[in-house]
Amino acid sequence: MDGYCPAEIKVFVSKTGACSIKFCKIHLGHRNDIRHLSLTDFERQHIATKIASKIPFDEIRNSVTDSKLERIHLLTKKDLYNIENCFNIGSNAIKHKDDGTSVDAWVNEIESKNDSCILFYKPQGVTSTIYPELKSDDFVLIIMNDAQCEMLKKYVSHICIDGTHGTIGYDFELITLLILDDMRQGFPCSFFISNRADHFVLEIFFAKIKEKVGEICPTFFMSDMAESFFNAWCNTFQSKPKHRLFCTWHVDHAWRKNLHKIQSREMRLEVYKTLRTLMEEKDIEMHLI
Repeated sequence: MDGYCPAEIKVFVSKTGACSIKFCKIHLGHRNDIRHLSLTDFERQHIATKIASKIPFDEIRNSVTDSKLERIHLLTKKDLYNIENCFNIGSNAIKHKDDGTSVDAWVNEIESKNDSCILFYKPQGVTSTIYPELKSDDFVLIIMNDAQCEMLKKYVSHICIDGTHGTIGYDFELITLLILDDMRQGFPCSFFISNRADHFVLEIFFAKIKEKVGEICPTFFMSDMAESFFNAWCNTFQSKPKHRLFCTWHVDHAWRKNLHKIQSREMRLEVYKTLRTLMEEKDIEMHLI
């Protein structure tokens, strides 16, 4: 172009990780190349409508005709894929841009089938006639399909309850009920998604599993160190598990949290090393020494 254009975007990252941006949008000495311009909102919506109608990408690109060359005439497959992702058109699970509406649509679709995997669903903004104790803004979704039900019946001796926090932007928790199969691998048998994880909603979770599976009695029951999981299970099922185990991660976390009570750093390291050795020791007799 035999000149210099000042347009630029610079990102500065400090030692603390903070970012600052310098942006100059002024272009000088050249024209804006059409292929670098953005599609208008109307054009994007128009293209999204065609994609939603299952029109092939090549046909969409070839269907744009006009005597004046504009950005929309230079559509690439990347443009179409970006629009598809932006409008959530490509996913069969995502029914709407609003997450709550999308979940409602998905649940209604699943429940219309003969082999529905929805054991219980209570969206936000409504009250439950079955469980009036649930608040209007509570969200509860319990999922288990027939295959998971059969796996739970077959390998019921080892039950594990695992809670996962902070995986999405909402303040919901995913709780998974797992069994240990014949390959000694964890297999998820039911999923519980809710904004609450207290004793009351956990009893709803286990009660719905009991309705699906029937009365079960595991030999081993493993969860975190909170009492809510175990107490809710015992209140729901008649037979109490013979052995209660704590998740390794939570035990280790509790140890680390309390190690500060030991003043000496060397002693803290020695105690923690000993505890980890005992945790990983599989020989019962070694624990009796």
